[in-house]
Amino acid sequence: PACMAEPPIIALRGAALGYGPRPLFRDLEFQLLPGERATLVGRNGSGKTSIMKLLAGAVEPDAGERFLQPGARVAWLPQEPVFLPGETARDHVAAADPADPPADFEIDAALSRIGIAHMADRETLTFSGGEGRKVSIARALIRPPDVLLLDEPTNHLDLDAIQQLESFLLGFGGAALVI
Repeated sequence: PACMAEPPIIALRGAALGYGPRPLFRDLEFQLLPGERATLVGRNGSGKTSIMKLLAGAVEPDAGERFLQPGARVAWLPQEPVFLPGETARDHVAAADPADPPADFEIDAALSRIGIAHMADRETLTFSGGEGRKVSIARALIRPPDVLLLDEPTNHLDLDAIQQLESFLLGFGGAALVI
């Protein structure tokens, strides 16, 4: 019998994106299979973060399409977190899944895993770069995703936090793309 190719869990097909009159890319084809690991490397300004935003569903392509297997969960760690005035770490993590808000125990566990449980009620706009990054990681990993998109995940992290993230990634069974 003929082998059927495994379908991707997430893909971009014929994607195009530009800002203003100059396109960043056209006819982009990209896919991740379930459990596959990949890195995206390129010069600053070459469109790596824009590709990740397309995959995360944060922006729509000018042409082409984004495919995600039905029911698959995508977690995205953006390069720069967006914190709101008055928002606490607990609030930020709780907003990870508005359709199915996490329970308090899930939020506490996520903050504890990254070592910032003591900061749960602190306002996010007061965080240092590393503290904010940890809150963003807790939000991205609140529930096990099928696809994990990490945009420069070690920015602003101390060695201990980098080792915790590496340990998580070694045991992670889903698909992952890292810039």
